[in-house]
Amino acid sequence: MVEASIVMPIIILIVVLMLRLFAFYLEILSVQVTAHVEASNLWNGYDKVAIRSYRDRKTVTLAAGGVLKSTVSKDIITETYLFNEDLIIRTGNLFSDK
Repeated sequence: MVEASIVMPIIILIVVLMLRLFAFYLEILSVQVTAHVEASNLWNGYDKVAIRSYRDRKTVTLAAGGVLKSTVSKDIITETYLFNEDLIIRTGNLFSDK
């Protein structure tokens, strides 16, 4: 009984912290998927200059509380290049020898 009263609170704290960390990593995954979809949609509908770089930054934060005394955060950086394929092909046709 005495051993259980010492060990059980520690086990419960560890399990709750693991659940919080699991939810945090699921939120990171969700933000990464959303950032990828946004970048893909920009790439598919891009019709401006021939080539442009795209960079976006989002931060996911796990609030401090309980055993966790500091704030944990993860920066998610999305970097890609946007191409206007029509403009690139037309520019190539201007400089071709045909």
